[in-house]
Amino acid sequence: MNSIVENVNASPDKEVLMPKTEHYISDWVIPFYHAYISDWDSKKKSLLKVWETCALPNMHGAEQLSDYGGNEDKDGGGYHAAIQAILWTDIQQAVNELGFTTPPILNSAWFQTYQLGMHHPMHNHGVAPQLSMVVYLNFDSGKHHPTSFMAPYNSLSDGNVLEYCPRDVREGSMIVFPSALNHYAPTNQNDEERMILAGNIEFGV
Repeated sequence: MNSIVENVNASPDKEVLMPKTEHYISDWVIPFYHAYISDWDSKKKSLLKVWETCALPNMHGAEQLSDYGGNEDKDGGGYHAAIQAILWTDIQQAVNELGFTTPPILNSAWFQTYQLGMHHPMHNHGVAPQLSMVVYLNFDSGKHHPTSFMAPYNSLSDGNVLEYCPRDVREGSMIVFPSALNHYAPTNQNDEERMILAGNIEFGV
């Protein structure tokens, strides 16, 4: 994991220099992980099967069905366990690279689709659990925008809000980030559906 995001504005012409990171507090760097899920074609089919059998029949016209708390009930709750089984290797790798040593548990999961004109306003997932994830199921990098993340502090140079849009997001990307980090999904501006899987990760003992 890279601790410092590349400064794309740095160039001799602009006289912008990269920061000297030896003066930074390492424990205050924002944990952030972006990788491509292994064996994506097979896992995508499995995830969409969970969507079709557990989530879609219970959406009742809504664009989102959450599985907060993982209720195992007749309405199809509890599918986060199936998702954890599918993505276990990828989740384990993510938390290992972020420096966590206790076993991760996917304690909730939900699918969300974005038709033309839909968006998700700025929000966060609270302070517990510790980490959240987003997996891009239907995503065209030429038409869709990835999740945007807001820093918990403003720019030191001009006081403006710092916003980070991950690079090279494509179908099969998985991003893991602190649950309390504010983020939003920009408006889908075309007719092609954007679909993500999100979840919250906590740690056992």
